[in-house]
Amino acid sequence: MTTQETSIAQDSASSRRGLIWPWLVTFAILGVLSPLLSEHFGILWGRVHYRWCAILVVWVVVSLWLQWRQAEKPERVAPTWISVIGYLAVFIQIGVAYLYFTGWVAIVAAICTVGLLVLHLSRQRRMQHAFGTWALLFLLVRLPNQLEGRLLRVYEDLSARIGSAILEWRGVYHVSQANEMVLDAAVVDIRIICNGFYSIYMMVFMAALFVVWKQRPLLYALCVLASSTLVAAVVNGIRVAVVCMITNVSGVNIMETGWLWLMLAVSLALSFLLLLSFDAFFGFFFAEVEEERAKKNLLVRVWNGLCHFGARSLTKIFKVKGVEASGGRWLPVAVFSGLLVMAGFAGSILYYEWTAEGEGRTKFMHSRDELKVIDQESITFERPGWQVLEKTYEEREFASIWGQFSLIWKLKYEDLFVIVALDYPFDKWHDVKVCYSNEGWKIDEERLTDLPSYNGWGASETEMSLPTGDYGFIMCSHLSHIGEPVQAKPTAHQFDMVLYYLHPKQWKAPYGTSVNKDKNTFYQCQVMVRSSFPLSEEQREEVRQMYGDFRNQVKQQIEQMPTP
Repeated sequence: MTTQETSIAQDSASSRRGLIWPWLVTFAILGVLSPLLSEHFGILWGRVHYRWCAILVVWVVVSLWLQWRQAEKPERVAPTWISVIGYLAVFIQIGVAYLYFTGWVAIVAAICTVGLLVLHLSRQRRMQHAFGTWALLFLLVRLPNQLEGRLLRVYEDLSARIGSAILEWRGVYHVSQANEMVLDAAVVDIRIICNGFYSIYMMVFMAALFVVWKQRPLLYALCVLASSTLVAAVVNGIRVAVVCMITNVSGVNIMETGWLWLMLAVSLALSFLLLLSFDAFFGFFFAEVEEERAKKNLLVRVWNGLCHFGARSLTKIFKVKGVEASGGRWLPVAVFSGLLVMAGFAGSILYYEWTAEGEGRTKFMHSRDELKVIDQESITFERPGWQVLEKTYEEREFASIWGQFSLIWKLKYEDLFVIVALDYPFDKWHDVKVCYSNEGWKIDEERLTDLPSYNGWGASETEMSLPTGDYGFIMCSHLSHIGEPVQAKPTAHQFDMVLYYLHPKQWKAPYGTSVNKDKNTFYQCQVMVRSSFPLSEEQREEVRQMYGDFRNQVKQQIEQMPTP
């Protein structure tokens, strides 16, 4: 064997050894994250509009494998510092994911880990489209629940308006009411049409696959993705109109029959044609200006640069192969050491999480015998105009979303009937408006209220409505087992929501205040007003003042009672 052949063989063996540890690290990190990932994918699979997630994972794996088989030796490789920063970020994400026990951060950590593996593979072979293919995995990061719900409601409303316009054009009598389209002979649920397998999420998924397959530049791709949301709204509007017209004539809702699949196939075909049309338009719009004009005009050169900016432009930060390409032996040693630390951290939280099962909602709450019992008769409502109609006590099963125990007062103020309740116990902020939403109430407006008389103890305030037109006004707040006010969950998705979720109270056991029974046993004070008409501002203010007086009495009793 010649010297050159020996050198090539040694380089090949070294390359193979250099690929072993990234694979081991990747599988180890995914193993550490597996409890959270299984929970995250369970949530995705439970939502019909995310059922394509399995197709996405398979597509990415197969695509990367095919690219690897066809790849050539790279001319440039990523420097080691990218891997160092990447693994450091992944370890931080693992810590945050387990500290708050959230699959949302865990899936981000898993995607970044796969990205680092692709980065290591690219040091051996140049996979031209690996970055775009890997980036598709971020479609698995679902939106926060409230934001997702609002987005779906916006597109439901837009699709309903488009469908209603088509029905109006066809002369079909109908009334669009909440999530339903009321016809002469039937009622059609718009949510089933708009948020099933075909939805805005499905269209964004289809558009993302298309732009990666066609290797569209970044700005071009973003415009095609944005147009896919419009396509989803239009096609869903047509679907709403078609289902309503067929249902109105035949009395049969095709969304409940086998014709559903034919409609899905036609919807996907029409959507793809519209997507191709938008793609052709943006292809014309982002066409490169002639080279001669680009040489003479700086703005033309900038425009051409923007139109063709993509993943390949990032290779400018890459170094020539052989310069800090592998990181030597210290990088795998450092990564495995960090992984052992994070595995121990995750194990401590999993121990408490799994051993708490079977002991109720959590073992870090006061038991039934330790709960403080309020004297219902001692709570008074002495503000002018208020009348107590009835006092009741309810006990439910432990897992009830309304709480196991409730003290209830039914009051009357002028022509309003008001329900005041003390519900307990809860181990975290109990979003009572969700309970009313499950009974058909629609959230119209929500905010946090903090009057001067509340002394910093804010309350969640929600205005709701029923399809019948009835109006609901709800206030809710919590206090702990020792009478300390509990921070109300913000209603707007702003920075205060981030601070709320990062609060040590949200940490999992055994960290933060998670093992403190006094600070993990909550009592909920709520008031519910149901009326045929919205309350006047004077009536709302009177309810707020009465509610503040009620809370203060409950708080004083809890503070004065010794812990059993």
